Amino acid sequence: MWNKWQQTQPIATRILQNSLAKERLAHALLFHGQPLAIQLELARTVIQAKLCRTPGARPCGMCSTCQRIMSGNHPDVITIEADGASIKKDQIQQLQHDLSQTSFETDEQFYILVAAETMTIQAANSLLKFLEEPTGKQTAFLLVSNPTKVLPTILSRVQILQLLPPNQQQRLTEMVHQGLDEQRAFYANVLTADYERLYQLVGDEEFRKMIKDLELYLEQLEVQKQAPVIAQITIEKWCQKRQSALEIIALLVAVYEHAFHQRQQPIVTISEKIQTQLDRQACQQRLQQLVKLEKNLRANALVTLALTSYHIALMNGSEA
Repeated sequence: MWNKWQQTQPIATRILQNSLAKERLAHALLFHGQPLAIQLELARTVIQAKLCRTPGARPCGMCSTCQRIMSGNHPDVITIEADGASIKKDQIQQLQHDLSQTSFETDEQFYILVAAETMTIQAANSLLKFLEEPTGKQTAFLLVSNPTKVLPTILSRVQILQLLPPNQQQRLTEMVHQGLDEQRAFYANVLTADYERLYQLVGDEEFRKMIKDLELYLEQLEVQKQAPVIAQITIEKWCQKRQSALEIIALLVAVYEHAFHQRQQPIVTISEKIQTQLDRQACQQRLQQLVKLEKNLRANALVTLALTSYHIALMNGSEA
């Protein structure tokens, strides 16, 4: 169960595992730096490690205890999420009441506050008193997107663990795991690291049309071997504005880089077709030409002229 975290979050994992091994896990931890869903999964993994009773490496991830924790159905693990736009005082008071009761299955209790920075001032003050005077063996996990919005008095009473930000491959894997379209997720992942924006792009109809035209363009250019200035027509409408043209360049770079590296398990994109048509040297040449095209656009060259010059260079087999 820890293998995944050791690979993606080596620092935080080492700290948590050492604390668990020495039975010195902090009574309150604050996670930030990754999407809330990832933070929640890590918090539940830590709780699994505490409550799993299977002999050997813990947590096992397979026993009833581990599965109920991860699904949010264990009676000694309480998860609090915002009621509307915020976590309110009455939610914290209800949490305190629930935790004051005898544990159902173990002598330990855990509570997770998702988006803890959304607590109202009244809720935060109620939690502060609870953090200062916990009753029994209780461990808190505060999951936040922006720790600067958490009261300093609360920050001073928790162990803060900053998680490493997700790289492109991690974000893509997570999005595909959630059932999102793999092609659109691949391209959206190139343009933004913001999860909210990523999901907006994947579901955006205009973005879908742009990707469809981009892939048609690549097929015309690299598979059908049409003249570059003819293939250019397919993407021209997406390059009317400088910023849009720069985004198209970023997407093309991602495709050619993907083809250049020829990964053993390629993502299902047009780049798979390109891999059968271009060798590494050809991909590298395309990338060099795209870098020069981007430089020209950022130097305020006319978009249409720069794009045409790029495709003429492709036709002549020289640098743009």
